[in-house]
Amino acid sequence: MKRLTTLFVVGVLLTFTFDAPAQAQEEVAGTAGEIILVKPLTGHTAQFEEGVKRHYQWALGQGAEWSWLAFYIAMGERTGTYMFASFNHFYADFDEGDTDPQANAESIDRNIVPHVGDVVVSMLRFRPDLSIVIPDSPVRPFYHVYTAELKPGGNDDYEHFLKKIKDALVSMGATEAEYLVYEYMLGGTPGTWIISFPYESFAAMEPAAPEEGDPLFALLEGVYGEFEAQALMDGVDKITASHMSELFVFRPDLSMNVPEPGGN
Repeated sequence: MKRLTTLFVVGVLLTFTFDAPAQAQEEVAGTAGEIILVKPLTGHTAQFEEGVKRHYQWALGQGAEWSWLAFYIAMGERTGTYMFASFNHFYADFDEGDTDPQANAESIDRNIVPHVGDVVVSMLRFRPDLSIVIPDSPVRPFYHVYTAELKPGGNDDYEHFLKKIKDALVSMGATEAEYLVYEYMLGGTPGTWIISFPYESFAAMEPAAPEEGDPLFALLEGVYGEFEAQALMDGVDKITASHMSELFVFRPDLSMNVPEPGGN
């Protein structure tokens, strides 16, 4: 169970502050996000980045207020891919968007599309109930992003697993172990989850001391006992179809309306 081992104990896509929902019906309100994964054509990286900047200039001239955060995937299976993300939305926000849809599409076609190969657009839901959020945190330079694709029917068990980890960390007072959990809602493989861990530097990613054995198992065992800890680890292994670990680097020069620390 190496995929979550060091992540939870040594340790998002992004850090925002969310209020607890007043009603169960409103659990997804303000937690919807859109991500766009873009792979530039070979040899077109510079033109692609300049095209993004021109599109932002156009959008800001139209009064765009949405925050778009850009990241470059520097390590992992999708190295060389860019991710653009806009979070903290209500689902109704996507009915109208931030600018005129047709004019927005024309600007993208004019400035960006000629330099793009692959594009994938997805909608995510942030899960504050499964995350540990530190209020007033800025966007960080680096994010260790873990993506898990589950086998059919594995969602409930995976949620239970993540809830047990959060409860264990909170019970031990490890509320500085910041990480954010998202689930794919549209435009991705059903049963895909993202866990994002923010870092200020590469040095901050180094474990404080060499660990013997599996630190995640040790965490769970210390709170729930050996039998339940092993059952949780075995259970998540059985429902996980695939997983990947990547390093996302924040690109403020390709972002628009970057939120102030603590802002939504």
